[in-house]
Formats: sequence, C-alpha cells, structure tokens
Amino acid sequence: MARELHKSTKRPPHLQFKSTFQEWLEKNLQDPGAIPAIKIGTTGFQNAEVLRQFMLSNVGQVFLNENRRQFDEKLFIQNQLKIDAIESELFKQIILGALLRAYMNGEDAKAEKIRRYAIELNHQILSENQAVISANHTPKPDDAPRGPSEGLMSTLQILEGIQNNIEEREKLEQKLALAQHQQQLMLAKHDQFNQAMAIFDTQDGHLDGLDVFATRDLDRRVQWYTKDSKWITDRLQDGVSEKLYVDANGKTVTDLKKAELVLSKGKKVVVNDGVGYILKDSQELDDLTEHEKKAAKNSYREVQQYTRQLKLNELKLEVLRDLIDVLNGDKFYVDAEGKPVQPPKDIKQAELVLAKGQKVVVKDGKGYLLKAGQEFDSLTQDEKETANNSYQEAQHYMKQFKVLVAMHKREIELDLGATDLAILIEDHAMKAPKGHHGGLDDNLVRVRDQQQTLNLELGHLFDMLAVLQGLKYFANKSGKRVPYGEESVYIIDVSQQPVLVNGQLYAIDKSEEILEDTNENRFYLVPKGTTLEMLKNEPEAQKRAERSFERLKYDPSSTVKKLVKDNNALEVSFMEGEISRHASDLANNLQVGKELSQSLAPRPTPRPSSPRKDDLMALRRGEQPALTYDDFSHCQGRLEPKARDAYLQLLEQAPRFGPIPPELQRKIMNFLDKHHVNPFERTFNPTPFNNPYQ
Repeated sequence: MARELHKSTKRPPHLQFKSTFQEWLEKNLQDPGAIPAIKIGTTGFQNAEVLRQFMLSNVGQVFLNENRRQFDEKLFIQNQLKIDAIESELFKQIILGALLRAYMNGEDAKAEKIRRYAIELNHQILSENQAVISANHTPKPDDAPRGPSEGLMSTLQILEGIQNNIEEREKLEQKLALAQHQQQLMLAKHDQFNQAMAIFDTQDGHLDGLDVFATRDLDRRVQWYTKDSKWITDRLQDGVSEKLYVDANGKTVTDLKKAELVLSKGKKVVVNDGVGYILKDSQELDDLTEHEKKAAKNSYREVQQYTRQLKLNELKLEVLRDLIDVLNGDKFYVDAEGKPVQPPKDIKQAELVLAKGQKVVVKDGKGYLLKAGQEFDSLTQDEKETANNSYQEAQHYMKQFKVLVAMHKREIELDLGATDLAILIEDHAMKAPKGHHGGLDDNLVRVRDQQQTLNLELGHLFDMLAVLQGLKYFANKSGKRVPYGEESVYIIDVSQQPVLVNGQLYAIDKSEEILEDTNENRFYLVPKGTTLEMLKNEPEAQKRAERSFERLKYDPSSTVKKLVKDNNALEVSFMEGEISRHASDLANNLQVGKELSQSLAPRPTPRPSSPRKDDLMALRRGEQPALTYDDFSHCQGRLEPKARDAYLQLLEQAPRFGPIPPELQRKIMNFLDKHHVNPFERTFNPTPFNNPYQ
C-alpha cells in the first residue's frame, strides 16, 4: 500500500486530468497508422477546463510539436514528390488537425479557437520553412510550393461547410419537429371542434350541463344586459324622449316583441319594392335624390339591426330572470301536460316554464295555459282561445329559453376562460426571451382552442335562435329551405335571397341582382334593373359592382359546421405542405452533407520509395545507405510507451532533412532490433472516415 502511494505521488501532475480521450491520444497519436476508427460527431469533450489542462500538459505539447513536425514534413514532401504525393500526405495532417475539433461540441467556442489556431499555425510553419528552403535552394518554376496551403485551406473550408451543414440540419430538424408538433395540436383542435359541432346533431345535445349555475354569475349578466339595453334604446331614440314601435311595413304596434323597428318620434318607414327606407315625416321617397335614398335605406338597415339587438337583449334578460326564479324555486319546469319534470331542474324534459299559480290543461289534444285562479270550465270561448295562444307562445318561448340558457352557460365559461387565457399570456410573455417570437405554450394553445370551441358553439346557437325567431333559415347547396341536418350548409337571412353562381351560393339583398359578363367571365353585384350596357358606360360603377361581388365571397352565409369543415381542410392542407417542405429541405441538407463528407474520404497515400531490405543488410555490413528521418519516424507508434519515449529522444538527434549520420543510424537500428521493429515494413492504414450522414 505504501509502495502504491509512493508511486502515485511521483506521477506527473497532468495525469490527474486523464480522460478516455487523453489516454487514447497518448497511446495512439504518435503513430498515424495506428489511429483506430473515430466516430466524428457532436459528442466528445464537454469540459473545456480538462481540454485546457490537456493542451498545457506534456502530452499536449507533444501533440503540438508533432503537428508542427508534420507540417514541415509536408512542405519537404511537396518539393520532393510534387503535388500528388503532397495532397495525399496532407490528408493525414487534416485528420490530425481536425481531430480535437471533431470531438468537441459543435457549438463550443473552444472548437472555433482550435480551428483558427490550426490555420494560423499552418501559415506560420509554411512561412518559416519557405524561408529555410529559400536559403538553401533556388527553386525552379516547377518547384513553386502550391499544395499545402491551398489544400489545407480547402479542406478546412470543407470542414467548416460540414459544421454549417450540421447546424443547418439541427435547425431544420427543429422546424420539422415543431411543425409535426403543431400538426398534432391542430388535429386535436379539429377533433375538439368536430365534437362541438356533433352535439348539435342530436336533438338535445347542446342542453347537457344546464342544471348547474351560480346565481351571482346570472345576476352579473342581468346588470350587463340592462345597461346594454339602455344604451341601445338611447341610440334608437336619437335624443327624442318619445319612441315608436313599428313593424316591417311601418305600421305601429303595441310592444317591442312585435316590433321590427324602434323609431324616434318624427320619423316614418316607407317600403318600396320590398326595400325599406326611414324618412322624416316631412319627406317623400319620390322627392329624394339617389344619394338620399341610399342613406335612407342604410338607416333602415341600421335601425333594424339595433332593434333586433335590443329585442335579443330583452329576451336574454327575461330568460335570465326566469332561470334565476327556477333556481330559487319561484318558477318550475313542466312537461307538455303541465306535470313537473323530474329531476326538477332537468331542462331537457321541460316544455314550459310556469310561475306559481299557473297551470296547464290539455283538452282534445289542445293545451291551455291558465292564470292563477282560473278554471277551464268557467272560461268563455274567447278566454279559451287566449289560453290556447298563451300555451303555444309559452311553448315557443321555451324553445328559445333552452337555446338562450345554453348560450348563457357558454358565455359564462368564455368569461372564465378569458381570465385563464390572460394569465397564461402574461406568464408566457414573462418567460419568453426578449424579442422572442416562437411558438405558444401548449397550455396556452389548449385554453385558446377551448375558447374558440365555445365561440363556435355560440355562433351555432345564435343561428338556431335566429331560425326560431323567424329571422333566418337553413338552406341546402341549392338554396332551398331545409331543417338543420346533414343537408343544411347555409344560413340565410329572410331579408335576403339566395343566388347560385358557378355552383356557389351567395346571399344578396332582395333589391340586388348578379350580372354575368360571359365574354370576360366577370360578375357584378348591382341594383335590380341595371344592365351590362349601363355598367360599361360607367367604368367607375363597373369597378364598384365587381368589387361588391368579390366581397360576397367573404360573406359568412355558410353554417358554422360547414365553416369548421372547410377551415379544417385548409389547415390540414397547409400543415401537410409545411411538413413536406421541411422534410424536403432536410433531405437536401443531408444530401449536401453527404457530398461534403465524401470529399474528405481517405485516399491512397503514395510515399517515397522505401529503402529495400538490401539497405538493412548493407547497414549491417558497415555500408552507409541513404536513410533519412522519415524512414524511422513512423516506427514510434509500433513501440511500447516506455520504449517510445527513449526512441523519440534518440530520433531527436537526427536531422530533419538529408541522410542520418552512420553512427546514429546504427544506434537507431540496434534499438529497433532490440524491440523487434522492422523500419522497412509499412503498416500505415489510413484512418477510416466515419460518415455522420450514413
């Protein structure tokens, strides 16, 4: 134990930095012919401190000295064996020069410093040795050094090209992986959208989960809609204290439910050829200019939209108050015969919502809704008719009630999701690096998709409500009115008319039509009565009409389900194209990298004709064959480590150029014979280049 401790204390200091790679260098670097197959890749040294200590150690100095010696040898070979031998010998030098860099991480700055050092060292050695050759030899034009510098620089450029190729490949792989991940998220989103649309294919699929509400959420929504209704009413009254409820033809009605328009006092409605106009009481339609008529028509549409929004708000308020009463027990759901549903809050079974005291009586297949205190037998015929109408209105209201409760449920979920989304967006922005514009966090994408799903469901519920209210209708591909189902692909406002153009349906105003110019294959949206000849006489009007038709293509007349289906197909097509493009770029990158790596493939290494076996016999007979430093330098790798150090010390006495003195030759030969090494046996086998692309 003491002897082992004593031995360990005498080990050179650099040995404590030994690693598998350093031991490999110490054992094999001195003999290029003994270098085993090396896997060039991005793994290797990860500890830059270990590398620095290695370069400062004795083994590292030997490596640098051997590098310098081989540069000198290549310059000498160039002048002796011409360019073919130089290029082959140079390849061995490139392998040694690029060895450490190949074992370093490709992104490590240390590797770049080593590469630059190799280039600077090459220039320095070439300059020094060129000065030596110039001092001892007058070169002929054919002897001009061409190979080493150009060859080394070319090869280093190839190595740099390989590194750039690998870096580009890593980026392309990341892009491809990101695109594939986005495709998975997209497909998950599509599944979510399709499931959301599938709930409307069943009769009451959209009514699931409507028995649980927080009263505070409903009270808050009552406040919101009350404020909205007040704002819309003020807007419609236009500063006038009195207002009028009128139908689509301008006739006065008693309440908002029956009204099509809410007018401020002093205005009237005029309908001409199915088109409505809002005028002042003192105006007549025939006295207006075309510009004034257009303004009056737009005013009619604007007031109509505000009135519909006001009616919707009031209906939502009524539904919210009834829903709160049901949850509080002040009202209750009943079936068509007036029997309370079980469980009491099961909205699917409900046909009516009744207040306490109200009841339903069914006689001869007809239903009657009676007020508190009424008895059916005591009702007059008019009262029975009124009760029957009330029953039918209550049933119709219940259909709207169910849709609106489903809308309230989703709007509440949207509000909650918006809070979660805002938190995730803020968190994502804080975590993302400055200037970062990369992909979104998966949780953020998931919540965003949930919000989009709720919006799609809300959009379809709005369409269902509009159909129940008689404002819109579902249509098939031909524009024919159909109930909602597989054939319904369009949702059309009753104030519009469907027109088929080249198999595509467009919903346009009833006062408009589409003209086709078959000669130029152009379409125009124009007022009824306009002809192509009239358009061609007015180029500006023709351009406006063509742009108006182009805008129809972006009019959302398709059902939500059709929009989802079409959008899904577009997204899938786009994403498949992105993945295909990234995969193609990656394949091209791999091919370029393969070609670059093949340009560094090992070539046969022609060497100077080695001394024949007769030279060894002549040396032993006391004769003096012309042996040089190169004839013995390759033997060092075939010696044991201990013998190698002594052999290197002996070899350092020999001149680098020219024949070795006879006495020193004998010492070297005797040393090699003692260790059973024949200097005239060439065992060099070029290092196989492991292609990282195979």
